[in-house]
Amino acid sequence: MGFSLKDQKGISSLIQFPKNKITVLVFADREGAAQMEKWIQPLYAKYTDQIDIHGIADLSAVPRFARGILKALFQAW
Repeated sequence: MGFSLKDQKGISSLIQFPKNKITVLVFADREGAAQMEKWIQPLYAKYTDQIDIHGIADLSAVPRFARGILKALFQAW
């Protein structure tokens, strides 16, 4: 069982279960993204080879007309 996620450059990653590693999906809006590093960095440092972390941007607060602009900025990043 699985699903795919596209990154800011349009590249798909297939997420399938079961897996050998623990998968952490992190959903965050702009405010949440600023707070994530405080707990993701130590988590990754401790479990580097045992964990996969995928960050997913929540763009629901961004007006529809501006989402294309924001996606273009992500691609340049």
